[in-house]
Amino acid sequence: MGASSWHYTTAYSDDPNAALQQLRTDVFNSGRYGDPFANVSIWTQLKNMPIAVKLIVIVAKGFYAMSSLASWIARGCRRPRSIEEAITLAAESGTHSILDIERCSQTPDFGVAWQLQPAIRKRLYGTEHPTTADLDRVGWQAAAENLDRWQAVYFPVYDDGNPVSLVFVGCSGD
Repeated sequence: MGASSWHYTTAYSDDPNAALQQLRTDVFNSGRYGDPFANVSIWTQLKNMPIAVKLIVIVAKGFYAMSSLASWIARGCRRPRSIEEAITLAAESGTHSILDIERCSQTPDFGVAWQLQPAIRKRLYGTEHPTTADLDRVGWQAAAENLDRWQAVYFPVYDDGNPVSLVFVGCSGD
């Protein structure tokens, strides 16, 4: 099916790892993980695709739905009970979400988020202190462009010169 890029915004914290863990819990509890197509209408996705690609997407979507249904039935028609169980059930496919990122680190690595450096924020957003307007103008995807699968970056978003939120941008799933 391929990897999915994703992003989440949470309240600013001086402790990005604590913010990440709370965000993972919130995403798990809300069920906003798994199917990378879940939040986008399949018809929107297919609109400008060649017919052969449309068929492949429809088959992939059907396969994902059937494997998800089989997994759900196998576990007694219940949601996973923990983040760890959701990750285990997703296996190599991943959860296509921040659940696939375990911790924050100072350096890039598998399954971690690291801070997007000020110089890179300046190159991407025109400032070391991007605002919500800067993210709306440029898009969060800019921060995901050079990420490998199962990697993420985070950075503060500012309002009136003060950090107000943390954005986590990542890529995971297969």
